[in-house]
Amino acid sequence: MRNVILANILITLVLVSAFDVAAFHFLPDAYIRNFPEYRHSIPDSVGGRVKYPHGYFTAHKTRGFDIGKNSKGSHWVEGMTYPIWSNSYGCFDVERAEVREYVYFAGDSYTWGYAPFEQKFGTLVEQNSGTTVFKCGVTHTGQRHQVEKLRQIAAEIGHPPKAIFVFYSYNDIANDYAHPHSTVVDGWQLDRVMLDRDYQPVLRTDEELQRGVESRLAEQRGWRSGAKRFLKRYSLTVNLLDYARDRGVRYVDRLRATSTAADAAERAPKGLSHFYDLPHEKNGRYWYLDNPRAQANKSALLDLRRFSAANDAELIVVLIPPQEKATDTEWYQELRQFLADNGIRYMDLASEFRDLRVTQDVLYWRRDGHLSTTGNRVVAEILVEKYPDVFPNSP
Repeated sequence: MRNVILANILITLVLVSAFDVAAFHFLPDAYIRNFPEYRHSIPDSVGGRVKYPHGYFTAHKTRGFDIGKNSKGSHWVEGMTYPIWSNSYGCFDVERAEVREYVYFAGDSYTWGYAPFEQKFGTLVEQNSGTTVFKCGVTHTGQRHQVEKLRQIAAEIGHPPKAIFVFYSYNDIANDYAHPHSTVVDGWQLDRVMLDRDYQPVLRTDEELQRGVESRLAEQRGWRSGAKRFLKRYSLTVNLLDYARDRGVRYVDRLRATSTAADAAERAPKGLSHFYDLPHEKNGRYWYLDNPRAQANKSALLDLRRFSAANDAELIVVLIPPQEKATDTEWYQELRQFLADNGIRYMDLASEFRDLRVTQDVLYWRRDGHLSTTGNRVVAEILVEKYPDVFPNSP
């Protein structure tokens, strides 16, 4: 009996190994988008939250966190590691000596990084137009964070920009709803805010955050962590099992969290969900006009409008569609209506992408979902062409 069991185990291991070898070499990228560590080696120096580096961010008393001034690090996307830094304003940008007329770019991860600095659309717009562009996107933020940072930097410069571009992405509602949702503990960016079964924000304590950091660091130092990284890189089987387990745990926890009202007071932390789980789509479109959790985002956009009007600065909101909606010109319809009703100038990149007949596979990283280097170049060309009033020196 023992020999039969051992033989079956051996056969299973051989079959799984053969499957993993074949998948590693032949499976198309389109089928592995949910496994960002598969086929890629991730350096230890970029092992923070979604591969954010240690020491790049700093805690902020009102915004929760921000990019630290004069910081350095590395970031990783789709197997490519590239340097990141910040200047004395706390922006992933070159240092500025004396600033006169300038254009300000605000936004989240799409504006901040996920491509080398020289290939980002902000850098390309500045190079192609000769216009000074302050590239001050901060990953993992919404407009509440962005408008406050804009006010601070304009005050430090001593005068406002001539134009403000706000690059809007679909999870900005969630960021603003939970704001200030993140902090920095021992140099690592962490999320302080979670959501309960009713999508109400729940704060994690400093002690919980500290324990989480210590536990994760201890785990990363052990041999098990090295073995896991190896398997996550080379074994599709391990990635599939991890994915199924994580989805199953999330589903079970959600069921437990919604079981009865009496259980709410005793709900364990694992029963909470991330604030990016906040529903953002309704009837196949971006849910905005009657979304009860979009109020903070609406207020932030109106704050940006007031700031721009008070400082005679042109405000333009650029809507970046998610990867799967790259050319869906109807998806942002409700948000476009809100912007139009409130006199805010905007551009929906989905319409531009459709007119150019470019597909999501060209515009976005295949598995990560952010704009690829090609997508950044396309966006830069669109901005320079569509806004000659802002970039008058463009060739």
